Amino acid sequence: MPLPFLPFPPRHARRLAAVASGFLLGAALPGAALACDTSEDCIRGIMAVARAGRDVEQLPLIARLKRLGGPAPRQAGSYEAAAEEQRRLAQAHLQAGRHREAEQVLVKALAALPTHANFWSTLATALQMQGKNDDAVSALVTSQAWSHDPDEVARGFERVGQDTAFGGALYRAAADAIAANAAARTKFEASLPPVPARETGSPEGPDSALAYIDLASCERPDYPWLARDREAQGKVGLLFYVGADGRPQYVKRTLSSGTTALDNDTVAALGVCRFRPARKDGVAIAGWSKLEYIWRIE
Repeated sequence: MPLPFLPFPPRHARRLAAVASGFLLGAALPGAALACDTSEDCIRGIMAVARAGRDVEQLPLIARLKRLGGPAPRQAGSYEAAAEEQRRLAQAHLQAGRHREAEQVLVKALAALPTHANFWSTLATALQMQGKNDDAVSALVTSQAWSHDPDEVARGFERVGQDTAFGGALYRAAADAIAANAAARTKFEASLPPVPARETGSPEGPDSALAYIDLASCERPDYPWLARDREAQGKVGLLFYVGADGRPQYVKRTLSSGTTALDNDTVAALGVCRFRPARKDGVAIAGWSKLEYIWRIE
């Protein structure tokens, strides 16, 4: 029996300008991410680390998946319709019993829109119908991570998980994984030092209380092509905890633009950047970095 479909309504916007609040900006994909050579491999990797609660490790895999997916379509005004058509095609394959074909459609769709929660939830159904229940649970966890309201989706999984007659065991497993990840995240947050109220020292000197992102070594986020049919704008606030090696260990959204696609693409793109770490007496140390990114129609 197929899993119930839970809607994740997308929100949208158009063209951008960026503000990096004094941060320096740049990145390189870790070698492990480059080992994902096909869209299928990248999707399996994304699902595995999402289920394990290793959120930051999703980001280079998503960047790699987007590169494998090729350039975005260029015909303005058709993006949202094209995405909905892909979902309808996958649903038609599912209803006709062509479950592998549905999975293939969704793999292609996710290569173009890897943080689109609807595609992940529909992929869960395609996987479950092929008996790939463990992968289906992982797809559900991934869909929750990128949904417009992760807390509400988690509660929905809890409710569906009580229904043993409608794929409830898979939703129960997804809800349990999400709860375990949330508990681990809360524990990790509690172990971190306070966020400095303001910068002390100097970005160029031997002491700096904050880490600074280096935009020169990573790609700025493209305006989400699904959002180009509408004209939303907004500011996304992010808080990174950066290791002494300059790699993000933790990313938290502190301000939403009000548009899911903009929020998700900001995290996915900037989360793979390299940072100039905080420093004490000239020695690199782990520390916080604050960032605001503005999406603006031009």
